[in-house]
Amino acid sequence: MGLLEFSKLPVNTLVGADWHTFKTVMRGQHVIPQKRTKYILTKCICRLLSTCSGLQERKYRKELADKPLEHDPLFILGHWRSGTTFLHNIFAQDKHFGYTTTYQTVFPHFMMSLQGFFKPTMGWLMPDKRPTDNMELAPDLPQEEEFAINNSCPFNYYNFWFFPERMQEYADRFLTFKDITPEELQAILDAANMEKGDVMLIVADKNKVTLPTLGALRNMLGKKLNLIEEGKFNFLWVVEFPFFEWNEETEHWDAMHHPFTMPLPECLEHLESDPASVRAQCYDMVLNGTELLSGSIRITDWQLQERMFKALGLTAEDIERKFGFIVDAYKYGAPQHG
Repeated sequence: MGLLEFSKLPVNTLVGADWHTFKTVMRGQHVIPQKRTKYILTKCICRLLSTCSGLQERKYRKELADKPLEHDPLFILGHWRSGTTFLHNIFAQDKHFGYTTTYQTVFPHFMMSLQGFFKPTMGWLMPDKRPTDNMELAPDLPQEEEFAINNSCPFNYYNFWFFPERMQEYADRFLTFKDITPEELQAILDAANMEKGDVMLIVADKNKVTLPTLGALRNMLGKKLNLIEEGKFNFLWVVEFPFFEWNEETEHWDAMHHPFTMPLPECLEHLESDPASVRAQCYDMVLNGTELLSGSIRITDWQLQERMFKALGLTAEDIERKFGFIVDAYKYGAPQHG
């Protein structure tokens, strides 16, 4: 169990970057006084570790460089959210499933060396829950590969973690490539080991645009490259849907499923303060990419039902006029149902 919250960690994730990346990311940046100590400590440890970076390269050349792959790899692409994190953690239970760990993304230059010291220390200090959605966090659990690239290439969108005021600038340079320089683009290609004939696909937009786009692309490639096994039935449960979705036209939160769905108990405290983090007790069963059935557990507590309506922007008068009958009925008691 981690001892510290994210905001109280003495260093940031650049501690595991190579020295060139650290210097390039920090060049010309202004460090506010409140972050000066964290910056100095991160810089000192990063500089010290950079003197040991050759250990991994030597070990790699000795133990892995000449070993062929036993099986052709199959890559699973997904958008990093609570549901895919949970699915990723389940896949990680299979010994055939390869993934980048949280430790490896922070210390990509020490995946094969010095783990015996850094990984236990990391697990001892870091929080055991992700602050954005309360998902489990640990050095050996799966993590986004982009974070490892962030510590190996200075030209990365995730630099906004360190300088949030430059988030839009980093998006224009490193997501849409609108303002990227030729040198920055080449550095990204080098970090991704891109060669002539390779294709890198980057979709940058809101979830409702990127997820269907990447899903359609995955299905198309699966059929074209004959990656889909005929006659095989793959069942999947989809759980913990986001409860709310932001309506850009009306500029308020809507219920993604319906307002009578029961939120997860641990999300109730965030109902009014952070609607985006609230997850619902909804369930879909999917077979080979096709939804077969869906359902949800319903709210049966009248006070919680009123809170839900208010979180959706309804006034007391609206609630009484539209849903007074169900709120009143719940006051007499109702069994759990779904």
